[in-house]
Amino acid sequence: MSDKLYLGIDGGGTKTAFALMNSDLKIISYKEVGPSSLDTVSFETLKKVLEEGTKDITQTVDSIFLGLGGIYSKEQEMKVCELTKELNIVAPHTKIDASNDVINALYGALGGKDGIVLIAGTGSVCYGKNNGKTFRVGGYCYKEGDLGSAYDLGYKALQYLAKVIDKREEETSFSKRLKETINCYTYEDLTRYYMSATRTDVASLARVVTLEQNEEHAKSIIKSAVSEVLRMISTCYKELKFEENTIISIIGSLGNADTYYKELLLEGIKNISSNLHCEKKIYEAYYGSCLKAKELTKC
Repeated sequence: MSDKLYLGIDGGGTKTAFALMNSDLKIISYKEVGPSSLDTVSFETLKKVLEEGTKDITQTVDSIFLGLGGIYSKEQEMKVCELTKELNIVAPHTKIDASNDVINALYGALGGKDGIVLIAGTGSVCYGKNNGKTFRVGGYCYKEGDLGSAYDLGYKALQYLAKVIDKREEETSFSKRLKETINCYTYEDLTRYYMSATRTDVASLARVVTLEQNEEHAKSIIKSAVSEVLRMISTCYKELKFEENTIISIIGSLGNADTYYKELLLEGIKNISSNLHCEKKIYEAYYGSCLKAKELTKC
């Protein structure tokens, strides 16, 4: 029997990873190209990214799984699959599926096993799998607030800064560092910043919050964010009715940096259940996409 080939694609707002896996679960080729998250690029651009990422693959593949940021609906999944069918590496027998990148993040982090993954980076989302059932909490978009995320910390820091500028709050080391970081000292400065700041700009202010974690207002922002994330984890854990030795893996810079945020998060997870254990991710998200692609051939 010929060696099967599974293509895993992990696409975000910065880059897209293409990993080709064989029947022995070994990655035989890997390539990175530009962004493919649907809240960052158009479908036209996505098609070009897919063509660029697969142009060096000389054989047809047995299955493809695309885990892309910004996929929120079945209609988007179908559109992505239709675009993928046009690639030269697709044969009549090739099976294709697409979903939000939290799926392949879970498969990679846990090696395809049951458990929970928390993504706490620019955005936030919690996703779990148990006995064939899955459940997602959060992960709507930054306009919803992405509670517990770096964006959330940054947004609340800006709210605090506005109060300081208006004299509703006292000046602190935290507000001074915020002013210096974004060069905003007046109502006019902050208004201009709000008009031009991107999601990434706001999320980058999370670092200022964690640097000032001993200051009263910064600490309050962190506590509020972690509280929301713990509610996400608790809800996912209860909804999927996990029992003994449930693994949770935390992904993302905010959730893994050695800060007060991480300290509170790990402490809070222990309080959810003594059966819930934190472990480092086993594989990267692109490998999770490969595992999902392999799973498609069992259908």
